Amino acid sequence: MILICLVVYLYTTLRFGPTMNGNEAILVGGFMPELITYFHQYWRFITANFIHFGIVHILVNCYSLRSIGCFIENVFKRKHYLIILAFSAVFTNLLPYLMAIFFSIGTFTVSGGISGIIFGLLGSLCVTAHHYKGVFYHVYRQLLPNILLMFLISVAVPSISLYGHLGGFIGGIIGTEIVIKMIEKEKKKQWYN
Repeated sequence: MILICLVVYLYTTLRFGPTMNGNEAILVGGFMPELITYFHQYWRFITANFIHFGIVHILVNCYSLRSIGCFIENVFKRKHYLIILAFSAVFTNLLPYLMAIFFSIGTFTVSGGISGIIFGLLGSLCVTAHHYKGVFYHVYRQLLPNILLMFLISVAVPSISLYGHLGGFIGGIIGTEIVIKMIEKEKKKQWYN
């Protein structure tokens, strides 16, 4: 995923320069609720996760993704990890879309970045700590102040998508609950065989 983000950033840098504005982001897959509502561009639910608006944006996100992503990927099988990522990616833009549709919040806002997926992985860690305790709970307790700080920053900084981060977090929780049920089902199947 980091490689995809870097390739996309290289492409957008060559096309637009080291930073991108909202109009340029729309051209390369940025998320904007109105484009989904009126033009049915549903692919933006996914593509927006991989674009970044500047070098600091991509460096912070890739560093964070590597830190938490490696941990969660080692906890689950690759197919389970991909399920968690998929739920996080879709929910990152689904919640802002629903907020725009039902409450007219952020209707014309353009967003992008993989930080919602990072929040999804943090949500995954919370669920994993709840189900399995042990080392996961200790990691969760160590990261809890950082998770709270990240949500506080999402509230305090207007250019950051609070609903995108919250959506990713929810998506990570849902995806992990599904994965844990799949794992339990697989274990029962092996036990009976």
